[in-house]
Amino acid sequence: MLNYLIVLLDQASTSFCYYTNPAFSKNNSSKPIPYNTLNRVVNYGLKNSLMINYLFGIDPLPDKYQKLIAKSQHVKILPARAFDHFSDEEVVLVINESELEFAKTLEDNFKQNIILRFPKSNLPELSAYIELLINKCRRLNLNLLDINKYDTNDLEEYKRQLDLIYDIVEDRYLSGHSVELSFISDRMMLSEMNNCNAGLTHLTVAPNGKFYLCPGFYYDDVNNSVGDLNSGINIKNQQLLDLEHAPICRICDAYHCKRCIYLNQKTTLEINTPSHEQCVVSHLERNTSKLLLDELNTRLEVFHDQEPIPEIDYLDPFELAKKTPGKKQNFTKKVSHGQQKKYEQSSDRELLLKILDQQDKILKLLNSKTK
Repeated sequence: MLNYLIVLLDQASTSFCYYTNPAFSKNNSSKPIPYNTLNRVVNYGLKNSLMINYLFGIDPLPDKYQKLIAKSQHVKILPARAFDHFSDEEVVLVINESELEFAKTLEDNFKQNIILRFPKSNLPELSAYIELLINKCRRLNLNLLDINKYDTNDLEEYKRQLDLIYDIVEDRYLSGHSVELSFISDRMMLSEMNNCNAGLTHLTVAPNGKFYLCPGFYYDDVNNSVGDLNSGINIKNQQLLDLEHAPICRICDAYHCKRCIYLNQKTTLEINTPSHEQCVVSHLERNTSKLLLDELNTRLEVFHDQEPIPEIDYLDPFELAKKTPGKKQNFTKKVSHGQQKKYEQSSDRELLLKILDQQDKILKLLNSKTK
């Protein structure tokens, strides 16, 4: 069931996940979504009680666009270069690979949510940027670019960066502060899958008025649409998007993994099968979360109620499956049909609210311990 839409307000809208928008990357001139199309999107959202996540470009939109956007329950997602136009509003700020220097200009009292799209070429600097931003934002989501091009050396470097980030996060918790890092703290708080769920809980509307599973499918090929505002939604083989039909993911407990169907399609040609690199990255993060939770559990009683993360001896569930064919009991957890239904009933927004609620409880207890 759809919970929200992602709307590309401009042909050169900022990217916010793993995909790349060539028009934004090349600083192409603004080409806003037609006003009549946006009006239909807003009405569609209102009629179906959908939240709308608006992706902005660099250039400001005309006032009549802003007034139309204000009619819907929405979230504004904009590139760092456009922040001056919305500095007095609550927004989600995307720091793109070409905007990393912007991070250094943020004031310490900056309390917006940030999405950091981090390039492979800058990987040795990741921990430094996390240390810089962790005190400046309310929540930090990390998207590693070009994961599909990571080799063994890149994965080893990411592990080294996670070790450094571990120390940063541990120090912050021990000093009485809560932490929200999508790739570390989320797994500590989750007890079920919190994947992207593109095509299940959300769809993208492009400037042409057509639906796409996510922006990446639109920018790769405009013919990848799954319906439009006139004829409605038509997703072929939609069952393949469900966790139940993802044979590797459904027996995995890297609950924070985006399980990106766009990356799946690009790397394995199967929308429900992740690449080796995507699995290894998620499991490196998962194992860092385990080590951190174990350590905090011995130092702070506030973490005693958190469900422990089991120890595993693999980084890619598919590799384990090849070694022990037919022995699914070697995995940490197998998802039953009933559990899958539970996942379908919990929207990604509801799961994030659970994380936020747990973080608030931890923060209050941490503050009480330091007074």
